[in-house]
Amino acid sequence: DLLDEFQTSGICDETYKTRLTWKIYRSTQPTRASSQMQVVYNNTGETETDSGCALVLLLAISANPDVCSVDVRRGVEPSNQIASFMVESERQ
Repeated sequence: DLLDEFQTSGICDETYKTRLTWKIYRSTQPTRASSQMQVVYNNTGETETDSGCALVLLLAISANPDVCSVDVRRGVEPSNQIASFMVESERQ
């Protein structure tokens, strides 16, 4: 079971320290617009443990009653040479 395996104390510490970046976007008008949290997971060279830890984190975030939606986005996949060059040169 995914939760049983990856909720062991400390098993995901290294994954969370080295593969995640976080950004918080606080709403300036909380009665009109929600605040947002962006979590970016670097899956380059990931292990099965890294992957499992990322899934458990996603489950925990989505199970929080204060979270109204979760959006998963894949990396940029350019479809032509000019776009490929811009992404590779870190100009997006």
